[in-house]
Order: sequence, then structure tokens, then C-alpha cells
Amino acid sequence: MVKWFSQQGAHAIGVDVETMVSKARAAHREIVDSFLVGTGERLPLGDTVADIVLFLASFHHVPEPLMLAALAEARRVLKSSGLLIIVEPVVADGAYSTLTRMVEDEELILDAAKSAIDRQKNSELILLSESLFATERTLDDFRNLLQVFVDDEERRRDYIGRAEKLTNALASSVGVGRDAYTYLSVCRRTIFMKTPDTAVRRPATT
Repeated sequence: MVKWFSQQGAHAIGVDVETMVSKARAAHREIVDSFLVGTGERLPLGDTVADIVLFLASFHHVPEPLMLAALAEARRVLKSSGLLIIVEPVVADGAYSTLTRMVEDEELILDAAKSAIDRQKNSELILLSESLFATERTLDDFRNLLQVFVDDEERRRDYIGRAEKLTNALASSVGVGRDAYTYLSVCRRTIFMKTPDTAVRRPATT
């Protein structure tokens, strides 16, 4: 995502823990300076420097007791009228989460993240909208995910074997080949705006 933003002409900074930053720098040597070690609740950035803060399927990785602190930290680094965009996976039967929960069942922590977002009460972060959307994912997407997040080769083989078995069954049930079968990755997108205007606004929800 940092690479994509950079290609659009933005000054993009990716923040993650040291292990993931090392992997990002190794994979994208042309933009190594665009990745910084940090956490959601302790961003390595100054005050009011960002037009957008984006949590892309990552807010639920903030420790639950620190989730509200992470929202406050996002507010701190945003410029006035800057946007905080939080995209989080939604667990749904038969969706892409059916595969990812083989590696880690995140349903409870995703619920905790949604609760923290709902409890956000800072008057400088105004909820603009919240909506669900879905993108298509394939078995190859799951394989690529495992390459990044699962270092143990034996575990990867086990997950892939189970995922192939499930995908074979689902593909057969709708009369397509395994490689042609796609899962829907369901996500929730929540958008806040930092503003000195604390007037109550009704969020648009779809």
C-alpha cells in the first residue's frame, strides 16, 4: 500500500513492528526510507503532519487496552480536516475469513476493535461514514499471505493443504475449477475527520 501511494505521488510512510518493517524494506528496496518502526499507539511522527492515517486490516493488532490510545495518537498526527480511515476484516461464513481463521481466529479481537472504534468520543474526530464492502480473493492470495506471516514451512504446507481441500469442495459445489474459485473478503470501512468543528453530525451508514 505504501508503494501504491508513493506511485500516486504521495509522501507515504508505513509504520509497523520491526519484524514486518524488515520484510517490507527487503521487498521494496527502492523505498526503504518509507518504512518506520512503531506501533499504532506510539507513532514515530510529529504533531499535525499527516493528511491521512490509514489502518489497513491492522487496527485489531493494537493491544486491546491501547486501542483508544491508538485513536488518540492518530488524531495527534493528523492535520486539521485530515482523515482517519480504518479498514477492518469482517468474519463471515464462507468468506475469505474462512481461510485466514485457519491461521488465527480473530473474531473476538475484531469485535473488541469494533467496540473501541464505536466508543471513540474525542470531539476532534468526527465520524463521517461507516460502510461494508467486499473484494475478491483467491487461493493464491492465501498462499501469498502465508509467505509473509508464517515462517515455518511445515505449518505453511499444513494450512495450504487444508485450504486446497476446502476450496476444492466449494469450487466443485458451484461447478468451477479450484483456480477459478474466488472468496469474498468482507471489510468494514470507518472514516473520521479531524476538525475543530465539534458540531454533532449524523454519520452516513450503508
